[in-house]
Amino acid sequence: TTIGNASVDKDFTLSANDLEVTDKLTVGGNANIDAVNNVSIADVETNNANISASEKITVDNANIKGDLNTEAKNIIINEINLAGNINANVDNLAVNTSNDINIGSIAGNTKDYTTNLEINSDKSIFNGLDSDKINIYAQSIDLNAGDKISTMDNPLNFMLANGNKLSMSSDNSIAISTNGESANYADIITSQIALETNNDINIDNLKVNNAEIKTTTNNINIGNMDIKTSAVLETANKRVVVNNTSLKPIIDSDVQMYLTNQPTYIHINGSNNIETNPVNVVRNNQHILILQDNYYNSMNSTTTASAEANIKNTKVGEKTIEKTDKLLYTISTAHNYVQSVIGNIIASQNRLVKTYRGDDVTQQNVMDTINNSVKSQIYNVNQKKEVSENSEEENKLGLL
Repeated sequence: TTIGNASVDKDFTLSANDLEVTDKLTVGGNANIDAVNNVSIADVETNNANISASEKITVDNANIKGDLNTEAKNIIINEINLAGNINANVDNLAVNTSNDINIGSIAGNTKDYTTNLEINSDKSIFNGLDSDKINIYAQSIDLNAGDKISTMDNPLNFMLANGNKLSMSSDNSIAISTNGESANYADIITSQIALETNNDINIDNLKVNNAEIKTTTNNINIGNMDIKTSAVLETANKRVVVNNTSLKPIIDSDVQMYLTNQPTYIHINGSNNIETNPVNVVRNNQHILILQDNYYNSMNSTTTASAEANIKNTKVGEKTIEKTDKLLYTISTAHNYVQSVIGNIIASQNRLVKTYRGDDVTQQNVMDTINNSVKSQIYNVNQKKEVSENSEEENKLGLL
């Protein structure tokens, strides 16, 4: 069956051996198409689209206001503007779009898992479901987005088949949660990545600004790791932290790294040995080995060394305050001199400073004393004023 240009106000339903739409099919309601063999559509506009074929579905352009529900061994979509979710039972799926796309549920057609799935979006690829339900049952997954691949609050959920191979890239962020078999990533390239799984994680090439990778098992393996800013690699019994902005010790890490030599590698398993380039290790806890050796001290030793360095670099005054019966330090009336600082100054004078009543100046009365003194002249705390016992200046200040 061949259709050129067609418009239907309500629902459109068609069953045929093969269907080809050479121009544009416009449907006011839902489009329901069932073909024995193949479906080929140049352009379609509809609310919900339900398209099935035993062999192949090809759509060059689609504007769908609801969901796209498809079923075939092979599906190719070259451009789509989809308001709802894409759902598919398909063995091989390829989707290209210049718009956001929401993934509902994608699984296999002739078997449980989709063999090859590739989705490319100039914008973002989102989880279209509001729960932790599986979005994709697949063996090979290749996702590429101009902005995001899902969000940290609602990651895409994969059920992975044995022998899987995954590849992800986006300009902004990626958030993925996997179940099933161990996750095998060929490439992950993005700014921020969050991966979570209940099985092992193997990554051939990781290039990110920030990463958070967690597994409930013991194994994380990364062949080439290029981290610009920070990363947390967390297994069932280890926590490795990468911080390329500071050498400050991170208390809750088993291994702390500052990647001066990268890309590097890391292999974490159930043993107390971690395989990585030791030049990038800032510290490791005493029970952790790096390449079967305790290259760096424990956190206690690192903290002690850091404290020692801070003390050595702390600047102190070259001279102590002079103490004499003839020299008197007068202090400013500015209120930003807190009483504790003033108290230290007074203490350094061996109680030389007196109020006009003859009382010792204390932290409690110093501000009142100074503020109620003659204000014709104010001295900075660092100034010295030499005063004789019976001078006229002493009487003005109300001292001694």
